[in-house]
Amino acid sequence: FSDYRVVILDYSNLHNFLPKDFYDESLYENFSLPKQADAIRAAVLYLYGGIWLDADTIITSSKIKYFFENPSNFSIFSSHIGVLKAKKGSIICFNWFQECQKRILNYRKIKESNGDLRQFEAYYYLGNGPLNPNIETFKNN
Repeated sequence: FSDYRVVILDYSNLHNFLPKDFYDESLYENFSLPKQADAIRAAVLYLYGGIWLDADTIITSSKIKYFFENPSNFSIFSSHIGVLKAKKGSIICFNWFQECQKRILNYRKIKESNGDLRQFEAYYYLGNGPLNPNIETFKNN
């Protein structure tokens, strides 16, 4: 896949891809790294399109080429969101990052009012939580 540019995204270059105020700053203060990555992947895929591979992804089959060649606006390799492909401006990624922002702001509001934060502990809070219903909406369209 020599026509792909590989970007290793981390805090040192994140600002090159997401404006500093793209998400409320509480994302980086209040959420675990996996949850931050979920929100960031939604935004980066919406803004730029491309393929997202989690750093711990190991490709073990040549069948992955069919995933890379899929012309759809959004593709997911399995229900685990470590491997995603989207075209720039994907409506699924747009809805996903919008829902992430709502959830981040809701968390901040509850935290600032000393409310119960247990509802936000699910690992999928910014990943599959907002993504799965969104996928279902567009699945057959």
